[in-house]
Amino acid sequence: MRWKFKDWKVAHNFNLLEVDAYSYSFEFSVDFNCVLNGGDRNGNAHVSSYEVLDFLYCCIDLGLVDLNSISYHYTWTNNTVWSKIDRAMCMQSQFTSGLQASARKLKLLKTPLKAVNKNHFGHISTKADIAREDLKVAQYSLHDILQNTTLREAVTDLQEKTT
Repeated sequence: MRWKFKDWKVAHNFNLLEVDAYSYSFEFSVDFNCVLNGGDRNGNAHVSSYEVLDFLYCCIDLGLVDLNSISYHYTWTNNTVWSKIDRAMCMQSQFTSGLQASARKLKLLKTPLKAVNKNHFGHISTKADIAREDLKVAQYSLHDILQNTTLREAVTDLQEKTT
């Protein structure tokens, strides 16, 4: 196999050692200077298999997964083409165990969140109808007595409740 970057070959060889690479857990964020797939480049610039294959095989061999970005997707540009060449990666097994831990935490939050939803947002339509009716009554009263500042403030407060 011809390698575009010798570093990917070194990483590939690490996985061929008799040491079980999957027994190690690591994550890292690095400027790889390589795109991993066609979605990593924008600006009508084609991504060839030659650019991707070495790095892709390295990631597959080591069981690495790309962690999604929560910031800007593209990390490099020449003002014509935008590419994602900086990425955070971790072992597939580590990623899976992280997802399982998140699922457990979400399951534990389910009951308290249901209680908050019921207490604060239960019968929301009824509460909105009552607030609109209170606003309507206060507006009619204010129409009859324009100088009543307390009533004007109450109408302002009721308007905020209905929006």
